[in-house]
Formats: sequence, C-alpha cells, structure tokens
Amino acid sequence: MPPFPADEAIAILDKAYGKSVNEVFSRFDKEPFAAASIAQVHTAALQDGTEVIVKLLRPGVREQIEQDLDVMFALAGLADKYWETGKRLRPLEIVAEYEKTVLDELNLAREGANTAQLKRNFEGSCFMYLTSIGTIADLRSWCRKEYTARPSATWTR
Repeated sequence: MPPFPADEAIAILDKAYGKSVNEVFSRFDKEPFAAASIAQVHTAALQDGTEVIVKLLRPGVREQIEQDLDVMFALAGLADKYWETGKRLRPLEIVAEYEKTVLDELNLAREGANTAQLKRNFEGSCFMYLTSIGTIADLRSWCRKEYTARPSATWTR
C-alpha cells in the first residue's frame, strides 16, 4: 500500500503532541520507513539523540474499519436470521470476535506495551534483540492510540 503524505503524518503528530514535531524530535524523516494497510512507520531521533521508530495510523482508517464492521454485522445478522445453519455457526459472535481483534490492532499504545513485554520475555536471548524500551515510558504521556514512538526490534541468528 502506498504511504500517505509526510505532511499528513506531521500534522497528526503536531496535533497529538500539542507542539511542533521539531520541538519533540531533533530529526523526523519524512520518507516513511514502511507503509501498510493500517499504519506507516517513520524513523526519527528524540532531542537527546535517541533513535526511535514512530508508527502512525493511516488517516481515516478507524472510520473505514468501523464502517466495514457495520456491514459485517448487518450481513451476519441476516445470516443468523435467514440462513438455516446460521444459528449453529453463530455469525454474529464471529464478527464480534473479529471486531475485538481488529480494533485491538488500532491501539498503538497497547502495541507499545506489548513490545515492552516482548523485550522482557527475550531478555538475554540470542534470537532477538530489542533496543531500550525505556523510551516508551519516557514518552507515555505523549503516546496516544493513534501513534507510538519506540525503538526498533532487531532479529539475530
């Protein structure tokens, strides 16, 4: 999926921080490091020089997913009511479980907390190295559901 414009990413961060990206980061790379269907990632450096990854939800992605879920619930309701095996397969329950999963994917603050847990789980491992997750705690007051800033993970053999 193509990245969304850097100006939109900067506007999202300016609004979330309540100040200019230039006040938060000594460097914010406008060229995305990665882009996917739900979010995109930029590299940056904090004012103290700490290298971080900044992940932002795509503009409008939450609203689009909520619309898609509404359609899925409507179709599941019809299947439940009119399809002879609908009661047995419980389509409304399936969509409700999917809703919980997909909405969790939109919570980048939770993802940051999960990354911190992953670091603890792999402490001393030769298979994976995560740089300091302390940055997450330092930025916790800045982290919102729409974005997170954190050091990156490196897989090793």
